[in-house]
Parts: sequence; structure tokens; C-alpha cells
Amino acid sequence: MKKSIKFLTLLTAAVTLLLPGCKDPNQELPQGGLEAKINSINITNAGLSGGDIVSGTVDNTNFTVTFADVPAETNIAAIKFSAKMSLGAKLEKDVLDMTPAEGADPSKLSGELKVVNSVTDSKGKEQKVEQAYAVTVTLKAAQAAPVLEKLVIKDDQGTEREITPANIIEGILCLGIPESSTAEVVSVKLSPARASYTFTTATDGVINASNPGVFVMDFMGLTAEYNVSFQASPAPGAAWDKAVVHDFSVVTNHRYMDFDEEFTRGGDFDGEYVLIANRTAPKLLRVADLLADNASNPIALDLTGVEGGTHTVSAGRLTQGHVYLCNLSVGCSSEEPLKVYHYATPTAKPDVVLAWDGTGLPLPDYLEPDDYPNGYYYNGRIGDNLSIALDESGNGYAFFFKQEADNKYFRFTVRNFTEFSDPVELALPAISNYYGMMNPVGPNQYLFTSSYVAQMWLMDADGNKQLEVEWTKTPDGHNSAHACDPRVIEFNRARYVMLMNARRYTWWAVEGVNVYDISEGNDIVSALVKLQEHLDYDPDEPVEGVTPIEPCYYYNMDSETISQACSALCNCAVVDGKLLIFCAAPHVGFALIEVPSAAF
Repeated sequence: MKKSIKFLTLLTAAVTLLLPGCKDPNQELPQGGLEAKINSINITNAGLSGGDIVSGTVDNTNFTVTFADVPAETNIAAIKFSAKMSLGAKLEKDVLDMTPAEGADPSKLSGELKVVNSVTDSKGKEQKVEQAYAVTVTLKAAQAAPVLEKLVIKDDQGTEREITPANIIEGILCLGIPESSTAEVVSVKLSPARASYTFTTATDGVINASNPGVFVMDFMGLTAEYNVSFQASPAPGAAWDKAVVHDFSVVTNHRYMDFDEEFTRGGDFDGEYVLIANRTAPKLLRVADLLADNASNPIALDLTGVEGGTHTVSAGRLTQGHVYLCNLSVGCSSEEPLKVYHYATPTAKPDVVLAWDGTGLPLPDYLEPDDYPNGYYYNGRIGDNLSIALDESGNGYAFFFKQEADNKYFRFTVRNFTEFSDPVELALPAISNYYGMMNPVGPNQYLFTSSYVAQMWLMDADGNKQLEVEWTKTPDGHNSAHACDPRVIEFNRARYVMLMNARRYTWWAVEGVNVYDISEGNDIVSALVKLQEHLDYDPDEPVEGVTPIEPCYYYNMDSETISQACSALCNCAVVDGKLLIFCAAPHVGFALIEVPSAAF
């Protein structure tokens, strides 16, 4: 037995000598000594999803690690690293919080990674080496607005409710607590995690149902915002029964003085300013002032170089933050050209962007060239009205409609806000004169009507009629047959058409704005078809599904004075989640009507 044991011991020793790969790793140091170096490294949880991989650059002379163009949406409070290192080495920590200190550059992050390596020799003695690497992370510009992951609120009974992206409907954050008077914000989780948020009307984290405000998220300058509703599913459209009228008209005996007579026939509104195109003193009124019922702080438009014409100022419009005025010429010519003035800002000096003498018109198809050997031209009255529709780059059209009973109008191409060119005479579907106005409602779609016609036409920029609506008196006596300035309103998932009545004769409807709900139909064409069906309603010959229509909102401004200048103006804008409506007419004055969303 002892011989067997002795033989087995000798055999084991021999095998150990023949197989060096099976030696005890603690018996000697790796060849070249113990190292703690990084060979390559990645961030493994980059991006909004936390699944992007970004490679870094290693400098083993200065012991630095650099990452460039890391997505800004990365969770910088827990950046995870994965590295290939010296044999046996490992990262002391593979997750770093690289949140910058307050006031530091938020796109330049710094931290430290430590590599450690150790070995224990045959005598039980540990040998250990460490190497620190300075880590620099440069974030790219933010690419995505923040998103809500989870919001926890508490109603006025103390019951908590969890809100997720599924509760965001058509840009509205629906809290789903319609019976509660308040909502206490318990917690908010956003992505990216370091995005900030605010509830604009909350006090100490409590939102009041009477004024729920807006939920705003911000991440490095990219924002997302949602109107807040206590409803589970918000009602569409405007809450017309809650309209607040800021009146500067005969209704309250506070008629704005520029409308006392007929010296103001043009104007506009864009949500920030009201334009009063008074013949001698054109000006802007700040909407913020008007909402405080203050019209005593006007911005007088500079009139440097504004001269010429029967009236130097006749009409005006606002578009894309720019102001346009035009003169009135009763005999368009080189001696009395139609002029358009452009203001880049409310306080800028005007540029003369058009001085048209009536020439340069292409010969219409209905005329014979032999009758116009010197070219076709216009020498009649022009400038009673101005319609202008430009995109954000300042490209589009300006329109002028004749004063005399005719169906012709003039269109100018506009580029870069200031370049007016290519005048052309076009034809309306029927005779219409004086205060015609044409406003955009869609791509190459415009609504036109005039105070002298009972029709409203949907047309393209070349005057091709797509649809006609004929206004008739409603059962309750409302009538838009002599209205001006047709506008289509898109607000809170509802669609409306709005016009302002003008009044030249006593038998015309009183001055006032009428708003009709045309939410039926999947586009403006089908919506106007449905509108005409409702206007044509005949109780003696009922049609299934067709009912009479009345304005969903109206505001009458009866001056008890007929106006030879039968102009009327209206426009709208959405400001702070509310619909604002501007309406005005000579002898009447104007009003700014504030209508909240029905969703709240």
C-alpha cells in the first residue's frame, strides 16, 4: 500500500512538471510586471433609450479617456462603462455620476475612472497597482424634446392617480379627475431624467381646476408643453359661454377714437398686436394692454417717406410679424401710384416695397392685342383694401380688389417680405366690389367675400373657384350676407368660420362678428359643403341629417349709423391656450374677445 502511494505522488509531480499551464497563478507575476491600463473603452448606455454604445479614445501617456459626440439625452447621472484592460485588471467602478456642478458647462462632463489590478504570491503577499484616468465626455446638442414617463397626482379627496403618455390627447394632458377642485403633484418622471418641468399656474405643487394652466418640459432648450385638463377626455372647441369681451366700441360707450368716423377702414390682428390703419395716424396696440382693458399705450408707426395718393394710408395687414400699409389711389398712374409700405418691426422706418403705376399687366385673354398697342394697364381706383398671405420666409401673394362694380382683382407675387413683382389681373366668379378680402385657409386655398355680395368663395390663388357658399338668414335672424374678412379658425380639434358684418344700408344686418361651427367634414371643402346644406335647410322639405344652423357665437356692435365705407375687419389667434378674436368696423370701434378652450 505504501508503494502505491509513493508511486502516485511521483506520478503527480511528473505531470505537474510536464504541464506548465496548470501551475498555480499565485506563484509568479505576469511577464513584464503587474499593469493597470485601459486598452479600449465604451459607454454602453448612451442615448434616450439607454441602449446606444459610444467608443472613447484612450491616452495611456497622459492617462485620459475622451468621449466626443455623446447623445445629450444620455442619463449622465449613471453613465456605464465597459473596457478592455491589462490581464487581470478591472474598473473599480463601472458607473459614474457625471452630473456637472451648478454653473458649469452642461455639455462638458468630467469624472475619474480607476483601474485596479492585484496578485497574491505563494507566500500570501498581495501586490496591487492602480491607475486613475481622467474622463471627459462632450455631449452633442439635444435632439429630442423631453417626454413624460409618469406623473402621480393626488385629487382633493387624497386619492392618488398615475398619469402616463396615454393620458395626453391632442396636445392636452388629461388628469381624469373632473370632480376634483385641485390636483397635487406627487411625483414627475421625465425622459431624459434631468429634464426640468413646470406647471405654469400651480402654487406649491397644487393645480387649481379653475385655472389648470400648461405643463411645460424643458431639456437643454428643447421644450414640449401640454394644456392641462381635469377631464378624462377633453371636450373639443371653444367654451363660448365663457367668452370675455374687452370692448372698445359703441357697445360700452368706449368707442376707440380712431373709429369715430370713417378714417379707419383697415386693420388686423396677429395675437401680439392690433393694427389700426388710420388714414393719418396708423398705429399698433399691444394685445397684452388690451387684455388689461387698456388702449391708451399705442405704438405710432413711423411715417417717414409715407406720402402720395388720395389718402397716404388706406388699408393695412399683419403677417408673420411684419406690418404692411397701402395708400389709396383714385387714378392709378405714375403721378399717383399704388404704394405699399413695409415695417419689419413695430418701431422700424418703413420701406416702400411697391409703387405701381398700373402698367406691366399681362393682356387678359378676353382682350385683343390690337386694342392695346402700348400694353395693358389699369388707371382706376385701387387701395381701398389689402389682403396679404405670406409664409415664414416672406413668400406669397398680395391682393387688391377693385372699388367699382367689377369682378376683376389684382395679384402681386411677394418674395422675402419686400419684393413685390409680377402684377396680374384675375377674375372673381361674379361681380364684387369695394371691400373684398381674401384670406388663406390652406395650401393654395383662400376664402373670399365682399360686403357687396352674399356669396363666399373658396378659391386658389389664380381665382379658380373650388366652392361657393351663399349666406342666407338663419331662423333666428342672423345673416352674414354683407360680411367681410372671412376667416377659418382651427382650435382644440374644432373648426369654425368667422366673418364681420359691414353695414351700408339700414336693411343690412347690424355690425357684428358671427362664428359658425363647421367641424363636420374631414377638410375645408367638405366642411363648407356641410355648411351650405345647413344654410339651405327648409322645414317644409326636410333632409335627413340636416338641421338649421345658427352662429355658435356672435357679438353685435350696432352703431345705429350706416357707413359709406362699408368695411369690417376680424381675425383670430391662439394665445396662452385661449382663442382671441378681434373685430372692428367704422363708426363702431373694436373689441377683443377672449374665449377659453372647452377642454378645461
